[in-house]
Amino acid sequence: MISLSIEQELSIVELIDEGRTIEAVAAVHALTSAGLKNSKDYVDELAFRKDQVRRDAQKTKKKRTFTDLTPEENAELRRSVERNDKIGAITKIQEWLAPGLRAAKEYVDQMVDDYNKERFRN
Repeated sequence: MISLSIEQELSIVELIDEGRTIEAVAAVHALTSAGLKNSKDYVDELAFRKDQVRRDAQKTKKKRTFTDLTPEENAELRRSVERNDKIGAITKIQEWLAPGLRAAKEYVDQMVDDYNKERFRN
């Protein structure tokens, strides 16, 4: 019986999606020390239930919030705001955090307000 973490299964599913089945089998073999036949059978089973693996991974994935943005991400958002690229900033937030459109827009609007206050104060 092969047992992998959801993160490991997701990595194997990505290999399967890329058509790299042999590498997927080798990865399962390396991670579990299972025989090649058992590893191949496991990869075939993952290919069959890959949508479920993705759903399970999404459920277990920690949701990031606005306070989880890294300094680099905040700097990138600030550059977008300085260029008056609100849509670009909203897109980046949605990509990084996956909030709703309204929440992303409100966050960027607040950044723009703060930037304008700072700019006109100086």
